[in-house]
Amino acid sequence: MLSLKAEIPSSYPVRAEVCRADFFEPDAEVLENVLMKNEPDQETEDAYGKTVSYRVNEEFLSIYTKLIKGGFMYAGFGDDFPKTSETYALERQLSKQYDLPNYMGVITENELFIPYSEGDLSFMSKEDVQEKLFGILDSCKLPQLSIRRWFSRDKETLNKNREIYNESRKETERKKAAALGEESIFEPIEYVFTEKDENYQAAFQQIINDIPVTTIGWYQDNLVDEPIITAGEMIWSADRELMQLTFNNLLQVVKSEETVDVCSPREALEVYVKDYNETMHFEETEIINIELNYVALKVKDQGLLLLRPAWIISTLTLKENEYGERMPDYAVKAVDAERKVILQNNYFSEQVMK
Repeated sequence: MLSLKAEIPSSYPVRAEVCRADFFEPDAEVLENVLMKNEPDQETEDAYGKTVSYRVNEEFLSIYTKLIKGGFMYAGFGDDFPKTSETYALERQLSKQYDLPNYMGVITENELFIPYSEGDLSFMSKEDVQEKLFGILDSCKLPQLSIRRWFSRDKETLNKNREIYNESRKETERKKAAALGEESIFEPIEYVFTEKDENYQAAFQQIINDIPVTTIGWYQDNLVDEPIITAGEMIWSADRELMQLTFNNLLQVVKSEETVDVCSPREALEVYVKDYNETMHFEETEIINIELNYVALKVKDQGLLLLRPAWIISTLTLKENEYGERMPDYAVKAVDAERKVILQNNYFSEQVMK
């Protein structure tokens, strides 16, 4: 059974450009001058590109030019690395407001977790942080970006979610051990978060021609290449301000192919529903999000990417796992906004890949 829970957009462009794009090439010298707080004392190169660093992992900047393109990673953890990086990795475990891997804005983690607010933290207001942040982004000479999601991680919510996580994991491990006839072994998280651990985190989305670029990654039909995932993340802490800034696969338009009509979201939903009904389903599925994005397609034997407007439809299905727990299962499909066809995630027909 299929139901609609998403809000249908009432405002959207009725025409959109189909574009050829290439990966954005960040200016390494500009990034180093803007982001690095310390003078780098080491330079290395690996499968991703060049990295300049200060005292190895205390602060570093990696420019992606090889396996990943069109991006970079900056991190300034300070002299208490690796403790600081481990703390932020731990915080990710205690997040209800994780998006899908494509940042579509739905909850995928433990449904018991308390959501983090989008408001102010004690060390600096959200408004002041965003003003400083966009000043840095402008200085880095990056393409147009918008904040897709904003999380304000306060110590109280972090510690409450730590307790929830411990109880939930303890029960899950008990069920696993019982199924195997073994003794349950579980090590709870003991770390207690304080004000120094509070931070803002953001997810970014690139904007081209006033249309967001989807952060979903589609494979080419031969499954040889990695999917193109255009996305970015940021961590802003009290003591270090910008602690981490990462972007992958940012794009730059090379030329416009044509301007096409954009179908309505209701027409796109009709295409999705028809496709859904062609398969037998035993669970209830909810459509939880629909929005117009650019989808970046890799076209065979061509160096440039093809950007096509598409309606991105996210769904949620509760499925029972082996322990009898109903767990969320998320899926995403795209409907080509001009041709009104499903863009399969790992297969594109030659008709779609014009």
